[in-house]
Amino acid sequence: YLVCQDESGTFPNGIGRLRKLKSFVFQTSTITSEIPDEFSRLENLVLVSFNSIFETGVATNIPMRIGKLTELTSLALTHNAFIGNLPVEVGNLQKLTSLKITENNFFGTTLPAEFSRLTSLKVLDLSQNNLTGQLPSWLFSSTSLNQFDLRDNAFEGSLPNIEEGVSVPSIILSGNKLNGSIPESLGLFRDMQNLILNDNLFSSSIPPILGNLTKLLTLQLDNNRLTGSLPVQLGRLVPP
Repeated sequence: YLVCQDESGTFPNGIGRLRKLKSFVFQTSTITSEIPDEFSRLENLVLVSFNSIFETGVATNIPMRIGKLTELTSLALTHNAFIGNLPVEVGNLQKLTSLKITENNFFGTTLPAEFSRLTSLKVLDLSQNNLTGQLPSWLFSSTSLNQFDLRDNAFEGSLPNIEEGVSVPSIILSGNKLNGSIPESLGLFRDMQNLILNDNLFSSSIPPILGNLTKLLTLQLDNNRLTGSLPVQLGRLVPP
């Protein structure tokens, strides 16, 4: 287990020699260099968490070689101002249960199709990254995901229909450019606890079937282009 904090200058020298390292936590630093090639030698890592490690103004990419760390179960790269693309090689990390890549600058980047290979993934957080394009259908057909948070990006288009038998308890898509109708198939997610769709461009009326989501704790639909009145069925969501 290695924790680095309040470091400055370049990435720690000789990091590639720590072949037995399982966890690497690096936070709140002012690093001025890129992540070195030797980082990919740490093939026994199961947890990597890099939070705010680069000096303000330093722009670097997430290295493609991160896809060699195939034992990873948790990868968090948050508030690092990464640029470029989300590496498709992340799709090789098929033991991942938690993937959090947030608060970066992936202008014009779409969500790689290769991420659909992450069949063990339970938590996906790609919020605040300036990602674009349409939401892939695999997000709504995954049998492993418990939560996906894609808020504050620039996704557009309509929501895919939900496959019956799939259940994602927490869907957070606020602050995008999503449009069209809210799919009635969302009402099939009987275990849904959080449905957050505010600050988009959804139109038409609110589907009455959302009243079936009796486990719902949070429902946010404000700042859209919805029409009509509130369905009386939503009254089922209010505790007696």
